[in-house]
Amino acid sequence: MVIKEAMGISKGEFIFDESEAADSIILEPPVDSSMPPDYFLPENADNIQDELEPQKENSGHRGKSHSPSWWSEDYKQAKQFFYGDEDAGISQDFDKAYSLLLLEAERNNPLAMYDLGRMNADSLGCNEDADKSHQWYEKALTVFHAAESEKPWKYTQYRIGKMYTAGFGTEQDYMKAAQWLTQSASEKYKYAEYSLAGLYYRGNGVKQDYQTAFELYLRSAMQGFPYASFEAGKMSRDGIGCDKNEEKAQKHFSDAFHGFTSLEKQSHDDKLQYRLGWMLLNGIGTEKDIQQARNYFEKAASVGNSFAAYQLGKLYLGGEGILKDIPEALRWFNIAAQQKNQFAEYALGCLYLKGEDVPKDAEKAISHLKSVAALGNEFAEYRLGKIYLTGEDVPKNVETALQYLTASANQGNQYAQYTLGKLYLMGKDVVRDKEEAVKWFTLSAAQGNIYAQFFLDHIDEFKEPSVMLAATRLLHHMSRIIGDTAPAKIPPNQRADRKLLQKIKAKKQAQGHKQDDHEQSMHII
Repeated sequence: MVIKEAMGISKGEFIFDESEAADSIILEPPVDSSMPPDYFLPENADNIQDELEPQKENSGHRGKSHSPSWWSEDYKQAKQFFYGDEDAGISQDFDKAYSLLLLEAERNNPLAMYDLGRMNADSLGCNEDADKSHQWYEKALTVFHAAESEKPWKYTQYRIGKMYTAGFGTEQDYMKAAQWLTQSASEKYKYAEYSLAGLYYRGNGVKQDYQTAFELYLRSAMQGFPYASFEAGKMSRDGIGCDKNEEKAQKHFSDAFHGFTSLEKQSHDDKLQYRLGWMLLNGIGTEKDIQQARNYFEKAASVGNSFAAYQLGKLYLGGEGILKDIPEALRWFNIAAQQKNQFAEYALGCLYLKGEDVPKDAEKAISHLKSVAALGNEFAEYRLGKIYLTGEDVPKNVETALQYLTASANQGNQYAQYTLGKLYLMGKDVVRDKEEAVKWFTLSAAQGNIYAQFFLDHIDEFKEPSVMLAATRLLHHMSRIIGDTAPAKIPPNQRADRKLLQKIKAKKQAQGHKQDDHEQSMHII
């Protein structure tokens, strides 16, 4: 394949034959993508009654908290309607929840104001209204600040820090978030410890410090918080901020799964359902169970979780563990796309572009891809760059292609970087620029792109030599590569059965060894 690429360049031909991964129609979102960036918890995780009990007199802060007036009977009933309560025989009803929350908001209840902010943002029980959402969040933040000024309390400190983290009702400010969360975490508040750990892990508002992040996650996990156990599991598995320890990682993952299951039974929160579905789908902290994963995704998708809808689309598209059903896959992708889920919209764009599982429709494909590219999606930008460069589905437009490819490459997309390297090496559609070619090849090769590395190693050989000379040199070089990388011979008695090796690999993946469950980054699968 590398020879084919090199021969094509020698002939002045531009081909796209890099990798199947470059053409994947499926992007894997991080598990926490069901929440706004750096907004670490589902809405109800810190809104449960036992966290709002009055502080003791000798706590050194306040005699009684504001919780008795905030956690009123009307507010509790509103939450029952919001999430549904099987034990109480209450079905989920956003309209009733919204009405009760409005009454509570009039009584200056910041928890109700906060929930109204979410409902207006997600069109739950009302029409979507970003301005109203911001106003409700802003009012909630004002009341939290007033309560904190009256008597400091770890709970209000945490809620204020969380709102600065997410930019709810205020400008996003990680430094202020870190200050508030640090105050709360100093009181050993497990939610604040968890959220503060996330800031240290990402270096938001504080100096990045993996060891401190891991210690905070452990402190929170030891208090039984499953989200912290999950993050501690990832760090133990990967050796980030601590020594790599697979046994401890699996223990943390298992604790997280059981904790999430228990929380979901209490609240039926869609973010918990999405997370449980994701863990069951990937066999993280539990046995892999596609059917049960689908059940959780369906529950979450039924209340508007676009990531759950996207995962359902993936399941029906691939037919993994369930019957392949293209119309059902399209239905779920469209539901997610209507909720502005960029992963689903990208999948739709690629499906209509390829025209294999659905009739080809270049106009629809480009419309979907442009919508996603407008959000800065590097894969959509790369795909559009290819479309305009080849001119197969639209009139060829090198200038537009370069804009999309460069935007994608600047975000670190190795395929776009490699493509730009080829363009500047060939000098066919753009002015030949060896330095520019080397720059992009270097960036792509640093991410493991073997094509880019080959051209870097032989950059001086591409001076428009004859095809025969190029072929001779390349074949000679490839014979050396094959000789150097050929596997050592295995003694007859030590040969491993190929099917057995595949089973072992599959088992390891099911146990969480694969790289595609790293939730902190988006990648192609």
